[in-house]
Amino acid sequence: MIDQRVTVYIDYKSPYAYLAVEPTWTLARDYKVALEWLPYTLDIPDFLGSAKVNNQGEVLE
Repeated sequence: MIDQRVTVYIDYKSPYAYLAVEPTWTLARDYKVALEWLPYTLDIPDFLGSAKVNNQGEVLE
């Protein structure tokens, strides 16, 4: 029985998070811990700012 649990926050749309999935499973297996996967959504416009687009949706800047 696994007593230790690691909470993993992941944004499935992120390529960086995608690259972390397999090493995270390896960590869980090596250290015999359970993983609790929880969604995390990075609000890109709030973090980096929104792109300016024209009426056709084309990026201006």
